[in-house]
Amino acid sequence: MRWIGAPDGGGRVSVRWTDELLDGMRERGDPPADDVLRAIHDAEGLEAVNAVLSTMVRNAGTPPRTLPPVVRCYLAEQRSPPTAEERPLIDEAEAFFATHGVTVLMLLGFSSLPQTYASKNGSHVLVFTQRLTRDTQRRVMETFQFILDALSPGGLSPGGKGIRDAQKIRLMHAAIRRYVAAQPDYDAAWGLPVNQEDLAGTMLAFSTVILDGFRTLGIPLTARQELAFFTAWKVLGRNLGVSPELMPTDPDDGRALFERIRERQWGASDSGHQLVSAIVAFYDRFMPGLLATMPATQIRHFAGDRCADALGLPPPDWTGVVLAAVNLLDREFHLVEDRSEALSALGRHVTLGVLRGMEGALRGDRPLFQIPLPLRGRWFPPEPDDAPRIDVSEALTRGVGRLRALQEPEGWWWDRNRGGPAMSGMWLCAEGFCGTLDRAKRDGAVAWLREHQLGNGGFADSVDADLATGTSTATVLAGLVAAGVPASDPLVASARAWLDANGGWPADPVTGAFLAMAGLIPPDQVAGPPSSIALIPGLSRVLARRLQGFYLLTLFEVPAILDGLRRGRRKPPLWRVGSRLTRRRILSWLEHRQDRTGSWLGVMPVTALGLCALVAEGLPLTDRRVRDALASLRRLVVTDASGRVFAQPYSSEVWDTAMACRAMVEAGVSPSDPAVRRGLAFLRAEQGRRPEPWDLQTPRPGAPRTGGWPFEAGNELGLDPDSTAMVLACLARAGAPEDRVDNEAASRDGLAWMLGMQNPDGGWPAFGWGQASKPRGPIGTEVPPTPDGVLGVLKLLVDTPPILRDPATEELTGRALLALGLLGHGPDTPEVRAARAFLADQVWTNDAWFGRWTTNFVASTSYVLLGLASVGVDASDPMVRQALDWLLSFQHPDGAWGEGTETYASPELAGRGAPSATQTALAVWALCAHGYGRTRSVERGVRWLLHTQEEGGGWTDPGPLSVLVPPTMFYGEDLLPDYLGLFALSAYGRAW
Repeated sequence: MRWIGAPDGGGRVSVRWTDELLDGMRERGDPPADDVLRAIHDAEGLEAVNAVLSTMVRNAGTPPRTLPPVVRCYLAEQRSPPTAEERPLIDEAEAFFATHGVTVLMLLGFSSLPQTYASKNGSHVLVFTQRLTRDTQRRVMETFQFILDALSPGGLSPGGKGIRDAQKIRLMHAAIRRYVAAQPDYDAAWGLPVNQEDLAGTMLAFSTVILDGFRTLGIPLTARQELAFFTAWKVLGRNLGVSPELMPTDPDDGRALFERIRERQWGASDSGHQLVSAIVAFYDRFMPGLLATMPATQIRHFAGDRCADALGLPPPDWTGVVLAAVNLLDREFHLVEDRSEALSALGRHVTLGVLRGMEGALRGDRPLFQIPLPLRGRWFPPEPDDAPRIDVSEALTRGVGRLRALQEPEGWWWDRNRGGPAMSGMWLCAEGFCGTLDRAKRDGAVAWLREHQLGNGGFADSVDADLATGTSTATVLAGLVAAGVPASDPLVASARAWLDANGGWPADPVTGAFLAMAGLIPPDQVAGPPSSIALIPGLSRVLARRLQGFYLLTLFEVPAILDGLRRGRRKPPLWRVGSRLTRRRILSWLEHRQDRTGSWLGVMPVTALGLCALVAEGLPLTDRRVRDALASLRRLVVTDASGRVFAQPYSSEVWDTAMACRAMVEAGVSPSDPAVRRGLAFLRAEQGRRPEPWDLQTPRPGAPRTGGWPFEAGNELGLDPDSTAMVLACLARAGAPEDRVDNEAASRDGLAWMLGMQNPDGGWPAFGWGQASKPRGPIGTEVPPTPDGVLGVLKLLVDTPPILRDPATEELTGRALLALGLLGHGPDTPEVRAARAFLADQVWTNDAWFGRWTTNFVASTSYVLLGLASVGVDASDPMVRQALDWLLSFQHPDGAWGEGTETYASPELAGRGAPSATQTALAVWALCAHGYGRTRSVERGVRWLLHTQEEGGGWTDPGPLSVLVPPTMFYGEDLLPDYLGLFALSAYGRAW
């Protein structure tokens, strides 16, 4: 590129940025955004425009569905996330901002904003809107919030808050263009309001001007850091509607364009003077009396004399002399190692004060400005570790009492797992199909479903959720119809109406099978592979490397159901040899995967479909396999105290018993206590001794086929490393001396099985060994695609989303390490080194770990920290140190932690949500494990747990926090916060 000198010799100007180009850009707006506002205005008037803008301002998350279609279309089409080439640079920009964000915001206030005000034509628009001069604090807060949203981890992801903010600002700019240009005293010579030249100038003031400020401070930046920060602003510029013709290629090209705009637009104006006076007055509020003029001095220092003079700022007073002297002395004598501390200490002090002051401002009942908590933890110093000791003995006694009261006579604990309405729909449909449904149970289930039907007639995937889905609504409808609830019943009619208004019947084969069994659609209308695939040799082994066992089973069950429906639930005739072979193969395959209780993997959907497959293929209700499956299905049906009936996704006797026994011992109960010994006897009896089918375990060659534990009682063919780890931890901590020989034998076999399930990538999966590694960080951020026809199913099998597979995950690996540490494995044993490498590779951009099975980053990060502490990896490890900082940064002011299930669809919301006993207990427990037991943070967390403990000794979470299939399917575990609360309080007690 050829350069020419700037008129005053102050820079370089590219011949690319000509007056002809920029003059044209002063008359150009942003057609996509302008067209949206025009369409709304023309159709519904000014009030509708204001309503849309107000809705978008109030809604900080995903844009609501109530927005007009033209706006939703604009938001979808005009979103421009980073390209694959830009993504690594964006990650580096986020890391840069986490380190230097306070300096960036200081330069924004003292250099970038004043330099935009020096643009005499553009400054008129800001004064016309009266947003800055009348409400300076709010305008500064909105600007700072935009920067924080954009440059925080995940801000520029496809659904990131920074991109959403930019899209909203873009529509606001379109409204300003319509409003200001129509004012009678607006001079057309100033150019179109918020025109392309002004947009580009603002983008560069927030990027290259800030980079140049680092040079002024003497903070060296690499070319890569400059390019990363500049690239982030290019992405934001695209989403703000900056024309591609005004998009510089790199930081130097951006400096050239900004220099050209500055030469064209800078000048003295009353508008500029008003704007800078307002912001100086705003900053002055945060300065001590003797330094009240420092903000003006800082603006002159960083924005330059030419800008300050154009804005009418006074000449430097004694504060300028001090600043210049410090600069000179440092340059000559190197008084400090980092000149930024000498030159900008006061500016940083003011900026931190401004940030703290702005955090308290409210708009209605919600904060107007919030520092993302991971950044808050880095920018503000930690509290002193001098917390007073709290007596938790009474709370532990009450918690242990609650667990004793809930133990079953046989020694096990059982937690009611509150799944969504679809689970009850599946059970009703299965028993209705088989003709075995008890009328009283049906009426109890109908009553429960009435309570969980949404106002629009649909059903959500989870209890307490408020978004209806087609799969859940259709499955419930199938259950109601199969159970004999008449079509005239409002429960049925409104569900059918919701489906009719929202796309009709879902296309996925599982939902289609339930609809077909209820007679709502013919079986030939259900897409899916033919049952004859069961005859393909080795098919299940191939598919087992790509799917979780749940989904593998449905590939055999659903075609069997559909074939049986077509034949009227009869065997194929003798002359249909292929069909008879297929039927025999499917029945044999299912029989060899049915556990001793009659279930398939202990899971409601798979067991319901398995039962129906047997009946559809012509087996009588008296057949042992059918009887066992029906009995197993009914064990998942719960009647609550009010007589309402609902179905669980699965039970959790083994997991709950392992956790409850260990929690009691940690709380001070003797391992020889009869309750603990009964619990461990139950666990030993549930150890898997029947070899799992190869396609449900996909074991490593030579690995043990038995020895692990399942999640549920009796599920000997669904062993999982997670439950095995928790039982091993329980045996290590809660085993009584009287049972030493039996416990050691069980631990030896269980450890061998768990180590055999460690994946090549070093992590542990949920069920099956050896599947491909998951991508770093979140999976399941979108609903898995619904296959359309046979080709769609085949495509899904070839390109399977990670959420439908069974890769190793972070929290499971953390729990496996927890068990290994209790069994004596140290940080340098081969299996621990491999797990540490896996966890290092899985750290997301926010320094935390994603949670596949428990909501979400807070829980998963806590489990990983517990595991690392157990094997001897402490806070001196950088990965641990960063995760602890992240966890501390998300503590609520009242001491709690909380994170919602919405973080799956929007991972940028990680760490945020209503206070939760489960997540608070996990965070406190993890912090204590790493030596934070006597800190103020842990003290506040413990006080919150004590305050929220219920009279009966337990705790209650605000909603379902355990995960089936994100981003929509979750379930609640009533007992989970009870034993986790004991773990946390016990760990705190040991810290003293």
